Amino acid sequence: MAGSTSCVAGKTAKGSLEGKVDLELDDIAFRPLSKVDAERVSDTVGMPLETLVGLLQDNEGRITLTLPVSGSLAYPDVDISDAATKPLAVR
Repeated sequence: MAGSTSCVAGKTAKGSLEGKVDLELDDIAFRPLSKVDAERVSDTVGMPLETLVGLLQDNEGRITLTLPVSGSLAYPDVDISDAATKPLAVR
C-alpha cells in the first residue's frame, strides 16, 4: 500500500524558525508530465529521476529523509542536503 508519513518539529523565537521535517515515503510512484519535464529534472539532478529514487530507497522501497528547516516564518529555508547526500552513503 502506498503512503507517506511526516513529522514536523520546531520552535520559533522572535520570528526565527528552527526545526526539522522527518519524511517517510513508501512505494513512491510518479510519471513526468512530459519528456521535456523528465529531461529538465534529469539535467538538474545529474541523473534520471528513476535512478535517484532507486538510490534513495531502502530494501523495502521506503525513502526516509530528515530536512532541517531554518530562517524566518515569512521566508523558511529547507535544507535538502540529506536528500542530495543520502545516495552517496554506503549501504
